[in-house]
Amino acid sequence: MSESSFPIECFNRIFKHIENDKSTLHSCLLVDRLWCRMIVPILWSRSFSLIQNSKKDDSLFPTGTYLTFLNDEERQLYNHYPELYPTAKFEEHLFNYPSFLKDFHYDLIVMYLIVKFWVKTNTSLDISKYNCRIINTISNKISQSLFKMFLRNNAQINLMNIKSFEFYPDLPFLSNLQNSFSDLKSFQFSSYLEPLHKKDDKEELFFNIINAQRNIKKFIINPHGIIPRSILNSIIHQTSLVLVHFKETKFINWFPFELLLNCDNLKFLLTENCHEYCNEENSQSDTVKPCSISLKDIKCKVDTLYINNNNFLPLTISKLIQLSGTNLTSLWLDRTKFSSYIITSEPLSIHCPNITHLILTIDTISLYQIKNSLSILISNLNLEYFGIRNFGWTNELISDLGNYLPSSLKYLEISSFFDFEALYMLLKSCKCQLRGLSMIFFNVFNENYLSFIIDYAKCIEGGNEYQDC
Repeated sequence: MSESSFPIECFNRIFKHIENDKSTLHSCLLVDRLWCRMIVPILWSRSFSLIQNSKKDDSLFPTGTYLTFLNDEERQLYNHYPELYPTAKFEEHLFNYPSFLKDFHYDLIVMYLIVKFWVKTNTSLDISKYNCRIINTISNKISQSLFKMFLRNNAQINLMNIKSFEFYPDLPFLSNLQNSFSDLKSFQFSSYLEPLHKKDDKEELFFNIINAQRNIKKFIINPHGIIPRSILNSIIHQTSLVLVHFKETKFINWFPFELLLNCDNLKFLLTENCHEYCNEENSQSDTVKPCSISLKDIKCKVDTLYINNNNFLPLTISKLIQLSGTNLTSLWLDRTKFSSYIITSEPLSIHCPNITHLILTIDTISLYQIKNSLSILISNLNLEYFGIRNFGWTNELISDLGNYLPSSLKYLEISSFFDFEALYMLLKSCKCQLRGLSMIFFNVFNENYLSFIIDYAKCIEGGNEYQDC
């Protein structure tokens, strides 16, 4: 087959499926020139991620290659530590490897540790407490130089993950920053931001990067506290967003429902360890109140709603579920305050009849109250996956659960205290044919459980309903 008889677009689709297999990609390099030209950008597009999942020694070659692209200004330590800089020059390479970089993690864990290993390998400094500090300082400076070099070579970053400014304090002042980060597909940052009304360089940096985006799909943010309104507004107006994940975020007064109004393509909304922060000084803020929004105002089609360990008002949780409407297929209410109240107040099937995946964490206090409403909730949904979690004794609930599990159910997850008899009653009365059963016991698991589950599986495999062991 000649080189031109097979479209390059088809090659790229094929290679996309093996982009995590470094060994196979290296083998493809040797096929011919065309394959080499296609494989090299893939290998070097996420070089730091591939290094992270490899042996330490494998990081030396790409690190050394990148260092050859540093200019004289970026080789700031050359006079003191010339052994750290390879003698080869970038003109000797066939490709501009830094320009291929797409996946960049600006944090201590990835690039800094890779550079630190290079420094320790190529210097004659003995390992002492004093020299460890020197090695850390050297690694810090070289990491900064590499980052500047990537920007200078017009690396077009698709994924950026910022976890710390501790080792890279000059990031906000680097030139060409917004141009290189204007076409992100995924942006993640986890960094302490200043309190309200106190802008700093980090807030301005994040604001500028987010505002520069043209087609961002995924956004994960962890401000470790209050999220500045400027950053929140810039996120809200990214209409191309498909996934938004808030972690450890405090929202002033209300959750930002503007996301549902403006982000037309939003499908995945996740909140984890978040709070609604009541601020009397900002009681008249421009945040949209949940009571002022109706389903007809919503343009997005939220498919997955994940609410984990949050302290939201009942109205907020109810409204998020209601506004997701018929598009919602996966709902997680995990360790969330008032989640039991939400379930008992109104059946989910009224607003979200198409839910197929449901995971609930029920607090022990509401266990008896929720028992009756749970049967109505489940029986009116065509569930394929159902998970129930509780940190107390649930024998009565588990015993009755099989009576109202929908026939569509394929996978059941149970995490709680219950005994053998409860499990026996559940599976005996269950009318659905489970393909998977996941159980986390907080009491002793003995042979009775195991043999009973095996017998049940044999009955299901034979197409029979389980009657008795």
